[in-house]
Amino acid sequence: MTNELLTYLYGIIAQLPTQTPKGVEFVPIGQYFALTTQVESQDFTDPQWSENIQNMAWLEHKIRQHEEIIQFFITQQDILPSKFPTLFASKESLQTQFVERQLWLKNNFERLQDKQEWDIKVWLQPTSQPTKDAPPKSQTGKSYFLEKIKEKEKKQNQTAQINQFCQDLWNKLCLISTEMTQAKTQESTMLFRIIMLLRKEQSLLLANTITEMNEAAQANGVFLTLTGPWAAYHFMTDTP
Repeated sequence: MTNELLTYLYGIIAQLPTQTPKGVEFVPIGQYFALTTQVESQDFTDPQWSENIQNMAWLEHKIRQHEEIIQFFITQQDILPSKFPTLFASKESLQTQFVERQLWLKNNFERLQDKQEWDIKVWLQPTSQPTKDAPPKSQTGKSYFLEKIKEKEKKQNQTAQINQFCQDLWNKLCLISTEMTQAKTQESTMLFRIIMLLRKEQSLLLANTITEMNEAAQANGVFLTLTGPWAAYHFMTDTP
């Protein structure tokens, strides 16, 4: 039996580009264009889909491929990205949905015009993690508990300093960003995460700000990482 095809959506752009990655097709939707490709339905429907999402090599390859296509286009123009995987039964069904959403597309393109998403993370320095050495045998009970109290106070002070640093970072980035949101941390050593929407011409200022704040971060036992630019996944009014 011949496997059916589905229309896979990467995102939506406002202008046809001069260059296109292999395999990407443009589907007109009103005054905009959907970036699509054709995929085999069995890969994205059960029972095969349930197996595929447990296959990390397959999943990572597909997600990386999705992001590479989107990254290709954000170097050329604004794009409204779709999450992995966004699928339609056919090109016609995709057109039907988005032709009816022209106002939504227009509003999002206007809101995100010449803007990109950046990801800032605050990490705990590896050397800042407390060690669990046993107390020296020569310590008396009283001196041991006094030492534990001092350690607790030191940790509380460090936590307060880090919290203040994160607040200072937030306040500083507010001055240059269009919008910001605090995101969930993904690892135990990640203390704070900011997703921000920034005008393209402000990217150098952002990089300089992070470099400056990283100097202050070292004194607080943390460090910053900056990644981007990304398509503005977090700042669309909703995701198609």
